[in-house]
Amino acid sequence: MTTHACNGSFTIIVFASSIIINSGSNFSPEFSFSFPLISILAASISMNCIDRFGRKPILCTCFTMITVAMTCIGTVVLIQHHGGTVPFWIPLTAMMMAVAGHAAGPLAVAYVVLSEMFNFQVRAKLMGFNVSYTWFMNFIQLFIFAPISDSLGLYTAFYIYAVFNILAMLFSLVILPETKGKSIEEIEEHLKKKYNLKN
Repeated sequence: MTTHACNGSFTIIVFASSIIINSGSNFSPEFSFSFPLISILAASISMNCIDRFGRKPILCTCFTMITVAMTCIGTVVLIQHHGGTVPFWIPLTAMMMAVAGHAAGPLAVAYVVLSEMFNFQVRAKLMGFNVSYTWFMNFIQLFIFAPISDSLGLYTAFYIYAVFNILAMLFSLVILPETKGKSIEEIEEHLKKKYNLKN
């Protein structure tokens, strides 16, 4: 859940207006009001595809998509920091890509996977804890964004987010079990075998 909460997309949503202004775009900062619509559309597409493709492929694809978007935004800011110019549509497209990837992957699919991995006796408490932890990590992410941006440069913050997304993609690919069509017992047995765990 740490990589879910610290992938940078929430920062883009909160600081969209200033990112748009800093990108040198003459595009209206009110463009960020389209992010909820993008999120709804992306989450709807993801939920319609989740049983066809599985949870891991969607998560890996979305984390990769967010990584590309964060790297793109960081590179655009770095180019502008050194006096270069970039077409205004590149950072805007990357921001939309990050928001869509977040809504389609970690924001929606992570909770599906968690609900499928735990039995009903502990599910409510664990889901409550996960939601609280995610909001805490979002707070930390927003709290440290300005100091990192001010001291190391705005581009550094986006490169850090890209690294978080690479880690999240690797975690989803290597460690996270595929829960599609499996019972809790089958998932538990898979984890026991994979990590040589005892009862």
